[in-house]
Amino acid sequence: MPFLRLLFPLVLGVCVGFYLPVHWWYVSSSLFFFVAMVVVASNGAMSKSYRYRWVFGLLLFGLLFMLGLYRTVEESRCCKDLQEEERPILMAELTEQPREKLNSYAVEAWVEEESLPKGGYTLLLYVAKDSCPLDLSRGDVVAFPNSLFRMRTLNPGEFDYEAFLRLRGISGSCYLPTGTWQRVAHRERFSLTSMAWNIQHYLSEKLIRYGLSGKELAVVSAMALGNRDYMETSLRNSYSATGASHILAVSGLHVGVVFWVLDKVLKFFFRSRFRWIRVPLLIASLWGYAFITGLPASVVRASFMLSLVCVGKLIHRSSSVYNTVSASAFFMLLYNPFYLFDVGFQLSYAAVFSILFFHAKVKALQTFQSKPLSGVWSLFSVSVAAQLGTLPIVLYYFHQFPVYFWLSGLWVVPLSSVVIYLSLFFFLLPEVEWLCGVVAKLLSWAAWLMNAGVGCMETLPGALVENIRFGGVEVLVSYLVVFVLAVFWVRRNLRWARMLLLSFAFSFGVFGLSGFLVSRGDGLAVYNIRGVSAVNRYGRGINELSCFGDDKLVSKVVSPFWVDHNLPYPQITQRSLFSVGGKAVYCLRDSTFRGKVTPTPFQIEVLVLGKDAVASAEALTHLFSFRLLVLDSSNSWSFRKRMARECERLGIPCWDVVEKGAWVLEKHFEDEAGLNDG
Repeated sequence: MPFLRLLFPLVLGVCVGFYLPVHWWYVSSSLFFFVAMVVVASNGAMSKSYRYRWVFGLLLFGLLFMLGLYRTVEESRCCKDLQEEERPILMAELTEQPREKLNSYAVEAWVEEESLPKGGYTLLLYVAKDSCPLDLSRGDVVAFPNSLFRMRTLNPGEFDYEAFLRLRGISGSCYLPTGTWQRVAHRERFSLTSMAWNIQHYLSEKLIRYGLSGKELAVVSAMALGNRDYMETSLRNSYSATGASHILAVSGLHVGVVFWVLDKVLKFFFRSRFRWIRVPLLIASLWGYAFITGLPASVVRASFMLSLVCVGKLIHRSSSVYNTVSASAFFMLLYNPFYLFDVGFQLSYAAVFSILFFHAKVKALQTFQSKPLSGVWSLFSVSVAAQLGTLPIVLYYFHQFPVYFWLSGLWVVPLSSVVIYLSLFFFLLPEVEWLCGVVAKLLSWAAWLMNAGVGCMETLPGALVENIRFGGVEVLVSYLVVFVLAVFWVRRNLRWARMLLLSFAFSFGVFGLSGFLVSRGDGLAVYNIRGVSAVNRYGRGINELSCFGDDKLVSKVVSPFWVDHNLPYPQITQRSLFSVGGKAVYCLRDSTFRGKVTPTPFQIEVLVLGKDAVASAEALTHLFSFRLLVLDSSNSWSFRKRMARECERLGIPCWDVVEKGAWVLEKHFEDEAGLNDG
C-alpha cells in the first residue's frame, strides 16, 4: 500500500501549514531543496545500496511534507484580507446562479486583482430580495461600494463562519441593500461548471413538472442531483436525529449505483469490437455526474476510486482497495489541501476505511441460512462498521448520538437505492408524458416511504442523545481505542486483549479528567445576540442566563459553549446583580435610575448597560463607581456610538460587544477581560 505511506507526510505538512504561520518564500525554497536532494539520491549511489535506503525514504518523507506545506500556504494566499481592500467601488462577476434565502439571495462572485496568485478572489454576496431582479444570473457583472465586512466569531462556542468561508476559498461576504448596487455588464463564458448547473437545473425542473413537491422533491433532488435548495430544516433535523443524514448527500453509495447502471448500459451498446470505448465513456459519464452534483468531497473520492478501477481493468492490472482509497485522498489533498478540514471529507474517508476493515469481521460474527436474514445482517454490520470509524468525528462536530442509527440504516439504505435507480431511469427517459408521470409517481412514493420511516424513528423514546461534550483529546483517544481493537481483531492473542482493556480504561480516565478540567470555576459572559440583552453566570454545575429578549435564540447560538464546559441547561432569570470571583457586576437595562443621583455611588467592578437605559455616560458616574463599562447588544447603534465617544472623553474603559464580540470574565482570565490592575 504505497499511497497509504505517502499520504501520512502529506497530511502532516497540510496540518503544519494550516495551524502554524509559515512564510511562503521559506516553504518554496525548502521544497526546491528537497526536490533536488531526492533527484540526486535517486540517481546516485544511495539508490543502489540497501544500506542507505533509509536516506532516500527520509528525503522522500521531507519532500512530501514540504509539498503539503507548500500547497496549504499557496491556497491560503489565494484568499484576500478584506481589511486591505482600498478600492471604493468593486466590480464582481457572478460565478453561479443566485440561491434564494429567507431575506436575500446568496451568490458567489469573482473580484479581479492581479496581485493575488489566481488573479482575484471570491466573495459571497447577499442581495436584498426587493432589489434582486429575476433575471440576475451567472456571468452578470455588478458594481457596489466597498462595504465589505468580515464575519467574526462573536460569541464563545459560536460557529466560526469566517473560517468556514475561507476553507471554501471565499475571502468574505458583503450585504447589498436596495439601491447600493447595479448590474453593469454581462460576460458570456463557457465552463463545465455552468453547463453542469444548467443540466442540474433542467433535471430539477423536470421533477417538478411531473408532480414531485414538498419533502419528496427535497429528498430526491438532494440524493440524485446534490441540490439541497428545497430542503427544509425540519426534514434535515429528522434525518440527523436518526443517523441517516448521510443519505441526503450524494456519496459513494449513490455514485456506486450510478456506476453500475452506466456500466450495464454501455455494455449493452458497446460489445466485442468496440469494447475499448466503454471505459473512457464510463469514466467521462461518471465525472459528468460528479460535476452535476457540485463535486462534493465524497463524490470526488468515489469517482476517482472507480476511475482507477476502470483504468486497472483496461490495462489488466489490479490494486489493493486500501491503496486506491489512499491514492484518491492523496490527489484530492494535492488539488485542495483544505479538503482535509472539511467535515464531509473526514466522515467520508473515516467511513470507507472503517467499512473496508470491520464490515467482513462484524458480519462473520453471525451467519444465517436464510438469504433475507443474511441481507439484513449485512446491512446492520455495515452500519456498525461505519459507526466505529465515524462516531468520534460526529461527536466532536455535532455533540449528539443517534441511538437508532442501525435501524435507520436497515430502512433508508434499501429505499435510497430504489430512489437512485428510479431517478436515473426518470432522467434518462424521453419526454413521454404518461411514462414519465408513472415513474415520477413511483419515485414520489419511494421518497415518501423513506421520509415516513425516518419520521417514525425520530419519535421513538431516546432516539437522540444530545449535548455530549467531546473535544480533540477525546477524538484522539477514541481512535487509539479503535486502532487497538483493529489490531486485536487481527492478532487475537492475550497481549492485545490486555492492550484493548488498558486502552478502554485509559479512555475512560481521559474522558473523566477532561470533563473535570473544562469546568474551570466561576465565569460570566455578556453575549452578542442581536436585539437581546444576555448575561450568563456559570460555574461548576451552575448555569444562569439573565435575559431580556429571545432566550431560545441565545441557547441556539451559545449551547456549544455550555456543552464544552459541561454545563446544564441554564436557568432563565432577569437578575441584575452578580458576584464573580469577588467582583461585583451590575446589569442596568431599564430606566430605573434615569435622572437620579446618589451622594455615594454604588461600588462595582463592571457595569453592563443595555436597552439605552441612561441619557449619558456622565450620568452613570453619579450613580456608580466602576472600572469597566460593557455595552450589550440590546442597545441601538446610535446609542452605542455616542456612549463610546463619551467614555473615551471621560477616560472610562468601554467594551462594545457588537464591535468586539462577547465580553467574558473568568477569574483565571482577568487580564484578557480588561480588569487587570496593571
